[in-house]
Amino acid sequence: MHHRCALLIACLGSLSLAGCSSPPLGPDPDDHPDASSDATDEPDAPGMEAGDAGMDAAAEASGEGGLEAGADAESEDGAADGSSPDTDCDRLATFETQLVAAADAAARLALVDAFQASVFAAGGFPIRCGGKAMFLFRAPGGFGTPHVAGDFNGFVADAAPMTKVEGDAWRATLDVEPGAKRFKYKVTDGTQWVADPLARRFGFDQYGEYSLVSGGVDAGHLERLPEYEGAGLKSRPVTVYLPPGYETSSSSYPVLYAHDGQNLFDPSAIWGSWKLDAAIEGQLAASSIQPFVVIGIHNTVDRMDEYTHVEDRYDNQVVGGKADAYYELITQTIMPDVAKRYRLMVGPANTWTMGSSLGGLISLYFGMKHPDVFGRVAGLSSTCGWGSIDADMHNTTIIELLPTLGKPAAVFYLDSGGAPGTGCEDSDSDGIEDDTMDSADNYCESIQMRDAFEAAGYVYDQDLFHWWEPQAEHNEAAWAARVFRPLQVLAKP
Repeated sequence: MHHRCALLIACLGSLSLAGCSSPPLGPDPDDHPDASSDATDEPDAPGMEAGDAGMDAAAEASGEGGLEAGADAESEDGAADGSSPDTDCDRLATFETQLVAAADAAARLALVDAFQASVFAAGGFPIRCGGKAMFLFRAPGGFGTPHVAGDFNGFVADAAPMTKVEGDAWRATLDVEPGAKRFKYKVTDGTQWVADPLARRFGFDQYGEYSLVSGGVDAGHLERLPEYEGAGLKSRPVTVYLPPGYETSSSSYPVLYAHDGQNLFDPSAIWGSWKLDAAIEGQLAASSIQPFVVIGIHNTVDRMDEYTHVEDRYDNQVVGGKADAYYELITQTIMPDVAKRYRLMVGPANTWTMGSSLGGLISLYFGMKHPDVFGRVAGLSSTCGWGSIDADMHNTTIIELLPTLGKPAAVFYLDSGGAPGTGCEDSDSDGIEDDTMDSADNYCESIQMRDAFEAAGYVYDQDLFHWWEPQAEHNEAAWAARVFRPLQVLAKP
């Protein structure tokens, strides 16, 4: 048991609660690139081996209902960049009128707070109105007079000073070409360069996070949404990836619900992140996959509870067993809202889930229990032995659960790194093979899970895919290096 406990410690090391909203310092403006990080070229995968809120308050304060919190960002009246010109122009005009009429500083700040909450819950900043874009910035302590510098003004530090509204609130309305052309920007006081934490669209390059007015057609982009809570679980952010050309298209796309969302895209995340956007775009360029949307659900401090289907004992504490509540949060709260915001295809063939370690465990569990929702599933280095970690406690592992479910109608990909080492052993005679000291990354449990799928009637390279990456470690860098493999299964054209 000690070997799997050590592995879980490594697994916990991947827990990162740092969201994408913390704005990093930016570059010298003269050196700022005007393209996001290039997608890396991945090798072609060899054949898989056989055998292997305030919305009401905001509306009341602003005197209008504005965009509904779950409104489709690209309604029939919407512009190519996802805004809704008539609504946004009206919203902006109302805000300006009420600011002028505000009685005092407190009233102006209340209007700003309500306006900010309403806009962020709907289409997000900056607001587009024809050829204008309105930026709102809440300056942190020690930040000088903010300016907006972007592709639309040559990233000149002092080209677009913002006007103070009240307190820490600043605004600027600038000429920005309408449409979905990719416009990057940051906020600067001439010394500090920060991404706009209120920006709906963003990305990462060698200087850290940057903000986007619009995403363009040549590359995908990320979007941040208001936090989600429900099913008695803590609230959490969601990071969305939209594929190249989404903003100019009218098409609907398959959707991947991926766990540990804070580690998927941000290169400053632990072990450099999965670099999932780069992996996707590398595979798109090679025509190896079809375009799709990613809903990256961030974890919380309750990760070990939410990502597990039964209790187990870890570090002298009994934890786990809230997988069904997490499923309820996803299906009853997150899914309905993102379906209003984005053009998503429906049905299990177009709805997928993926994760690693405990995130892989929960992905496999969802596919096994709910194949009518998640039709394609990928688990990397999955902790399939959960339930039998403690030698004195045994609950049903997903290895043991599968035979009781028949043959769930989903496609499954699973893998691991590590090595056979001295082999696998059932050290406590509970029926679950354990990694030995020189066999790591849930190798033995993954092999046993693979064999359980085969015994249930799954066929290799049809609805069962398995990969072993010799010596690969249990971290985001290792998953980033091979994530193109499950992508080719999930997003097969």
